[in-house]
Amino acid sequence: MNGRAVVMGILSLPVVWGIFQSYHEFFSRPLVGWAVEVFPQVFGLVDAAYPFATGLLQLLIVGTIALIRPRLGFGDARNPDLYQSLTVITLVSICLFSPILLSSSGHAGAFKKMGVVVWTITPISEEILFRGFLHSLLLQIFHAAQDSSWKKILPPLVFGGLWFSLWHLVPSAISDYGWEVVGPQLVITFFAGVLFSGLRHWTGSIWLGIPIHAAGNFLAGFL
Repeated sequence: MNGRAVVMGILSLPVVWGIFQSYHEFFSRPLVGWAVEVFPQVFGLVDAAYPFATGLLQLLIVGTIALIRPRLGFGDARNPDLYQSLTVITLVSICLFSPILLSSSGHAGAFKKMGVVVWTITPISEEILFRGFLHSLLLQIFHAAQDSSWKKILPPLVFGGLWFSLWHLVPSAISDYGWEVVGPQLVITFFAGVLFSGLRHWTGSIWLGIPIHAAGNFLAGFL
């Protein structure tokens, strides 16, 4: 393992978090607020207008860049093999049917308002951003490649999970809900980020990660 690259990865954490927060506070939030106010006939169609507009903006940005640089944004497009397909089907099925088995639908009403965002827009945009562009960047930092061994790919997976977790570390959420809620969410998003990055490495593209991400968000809404 390249010690210098690990140090760079550790030093990147506050920088990455600062970039994420700057995007949220100084670009996304003002622009989305303007769009919701100017186009109420569009965003008024959904209950969660602000998250919906935020998701659309993020998808528009990363999607446009990915269309320009598809290999970086989407990964190497190739057909999944049988084992990869069965893995995706199994994980998606578990996420979709667990709420029924757990009978924990008490939060379903609030979750349905966010369904269109967390089931579709968010998984697509976050997979393009984190498992597309940022995963490719981490491979360069740690001198790894798509065909590298799992041992060599471990640092990019770990730091990919950390970056993904930092994306969800929003100061307003801490003040509103406290660390007792935000803390577990960060742990979950870290391991989810590692899982999705591992799937990206295993399959060579982001496409199989999107349905698992969407199904995982569905499950999280009922827990």
